[in-house]
Amino acid sequence: MELFFNYNIVQGVVVSLIIALFFRIIAVIKTKIDSRKILSFLKNSRMTTKHNFRSTHAIASDVKLSEDRVRKLCPTIKGIKRSQKEKEAWKLEE
Repeated sequence: MELFFNYNIVQGVVVSLIIALFFRIIAVIKTKIDSRKILSFLKNSRMTTKHNFRSTHAIASDVKLSEDRVRKLCPTIKGIKRSQKEKEAWKLEE
């Protein structure tokens, strides 16, 4: 009986790890998709407007993400630089 109980614990741990890995993969994919949306917006914005920096609000509004999500992602995306004067403004690095 003890062997059966221990085997169920191992099964539970394995299933829990698989579920955690599944949700982690989903989060990574969502982050990549959102990052591409932000990069695309900044690239298009650079071509169509004279503004160097775009506000967190402008980015969030255009790509349909929350401002908190944009604020969290922008510093992690390679090639995006935050304004030194306005902490809520971002641009593509030259």
